[in-house]
Parts: sequence; C-alpha cells; structure tokens
Amino acid sequence: MNVLYKALAFLIILVIGCSDEGWDGKLGSSFHYQEGKFVVTYFEDNVGSLYFYDLKTDSAQQITFPETGGDLDPRLSRDGSRVLFKRYRKFDYSSSPDLIILELKTGEETVVLENESLLLEAVFSNNGDRIYYTKAMEFKNYSPIARKAPHDIDVYEFDIKSGRKVSLTSLSAYDIRNLRTIENNDSLIMVTLPSEKEGPVYISVLSGEVIPLVLKGTPRKPVYSWLNIFSISADSALYIAPYELYSHSFKNDTSKFLLRSPTNNHFINAYGSSKGDEIFFSTASNKFFRYTISSGKTEELGFGLVNEVKEFKRPERWNKSSE
Repeated sequence: MNVLYKALAFLIILVIGCSDEGWDGKLGSSFHYQEGKFVVTYFEDNVGSLYFYDLKTDSAQQITFPETGGDLDPRLSRDGSRVLFKRYRKFDYSSSPDLIILELKTGEETVVLENESLLLEAVFSNNGDRIYYTKAMEFKNYSPIARKAPHDIDVYEFDIKSGRKVSLTSLSAYDIRNLRTIENNDSLIMVTLPSEKEGPVYISVLSGEVIPLVLKGTPRKPVYSWLNIFSISADSALYIAPYELYSHSFKNDTSKFLLRSPTNNHFINAYGSSKGDEIFFSTASNKFFRYTISSGKTEELGFGLVNEVKEFKRPERWNKSSE
C-alpha cells in the first residue's frame, strides 16, 4: 500500500499543478485531443500558456497569455468551438485556480468559477451547456512520506447559463480521476475511483448513482483500480493501466495488450476512438506520442513547439478580454 500512496501523491501533483521552476521551453503533461485538433500547455519563461495545434498543418498557435503561473488541463467542447481550462496564478497544488471558458473564434475568456478551492478536473457536457468537475474539500497529511493530498472528493455539476452549482455525488472519496463524458450518452459520465474495491465506474448525472463498470479480462487485480478508460463504446474500450495500453472486447470479456509506455514512465493521459486506428497519449516524462494500432508504430509528437515556438501575434480583440 505504501507504494500506491506514493504513486497517488505523484499523480495528484501532476494533475493539479506543476513546479514553477525549470519549465522554460517545455511541454506540460496536460493536453486534449479531438478530431485532429489539440490544445496543449507549453511553458516559456516559467509561464504555462495554451497552444492550439492542428495535426494536418503541423502548426501551433498561442491562444492564452497568462502573465504568471499557467493554464492547465484544457478540454475542448464536443463541437470544437471552446476550450475549458484552469488558470493558476502560481504553481502551488493547494492554491485556488479560476475555471475559464475560451471562445476559440473570438479569444473571449469567461471566468465561470473564480478562486475555486481544490478544483481538480473539469469537462464540458456533450451539448456544452454544463460543466462537470471534481473538487476536494480538504488536505490531509499521511504516512510514510507526510505529503499533503486532497481528501473528500466529489463530482459536481455547473450550469453555465444559470450559474447553478450542485453536488452530484456524496462519495467523499480519497481520489477521483479520469473524469470523462461519454459520446452520445447524456445521462452518464465516467470516472475512476482508485481503490481496491472500485476502479472505473459510471455516474448518473440524474441521480448521482455509482454504477460499476466491470472489465473481466483485465490484468492482475491490484492494477485494476488504477485503470483509466479513455475511450468506450458498446462493443469495446481502450484503457491505460498505468504503464501499459490495452484494448478490451466486451463481447469476449478479454483485454489485449497493445503497448508499454515508450519512456518507462507511467501514462498521464490518452485520447482516441474505439473505432479509430490512432491513439494519442502523454507520459510522466512530459512527452507526447501517436500510436497506430494497425501497424504498431509509435511516433513522438512535438506539436511544433519542442524545437521552435512559432510566433503568433495576439489579435487586438483578445487584449480586452485578457486584461
């Protein structure tokens, strides 16, 4: 259990924030992919800005311009018109970020949650009118390494138009990870509860009911609670666990090993399609890759940022919204 606690503390620090030292000219581990488009955090002068990257043109454009701290954990809306992200004024995982919506067409920023204490993950609903997010209620110390970690975490819903906030669950969980919406399903969201008794689960957005998601053919039991399912359909799923990438068939209740992390670090995140042939993922070494299932080929991605940051002049209309 000590090993799991250490790993959990490390994952929490990576997800909630990054060190504000030594990040100049580097990609952060947080990104989002959808239909050939990426939003990724890039650090320059120890400030993390968001860049929009087009896979077809191999071009990157800076879309946020924080003066300190950084913008992390971007999530594109389903229609690709908006980006949801957290803005930290400083990189301290116990600090309170703002949750912001960015309109990609105009560059307008709207703060939907301000100074939201212990905010963890946030995603748009499928139709974009709500936001689901996870939030901790406190920090606690624990042995043997005496680091602080969030406790009493639950899932919340925010109505963008009305500003209404409600708690969907009353789990008071030690950790909730991998918050995802499910394509073509507006009644369920999916999270991972990393405990020996849980693992991946559905949560009803109507009742808050937790519905177990059982993958019978998964690897050894201790790893199951650390599965991150990143794509799922009625027939199959793709997941990471946590140094390995798998596909799963619900018809046969079997999992197939696809790939071990090419950096020997654990996976941070992954995006793809159960019906598609490409998977995009990041590892704890802050490197990004494209994996092609049919060929088994793995290719490192730089998003046009690793060797050269492409200049992008801030449009005049963006100046007003960022002041």
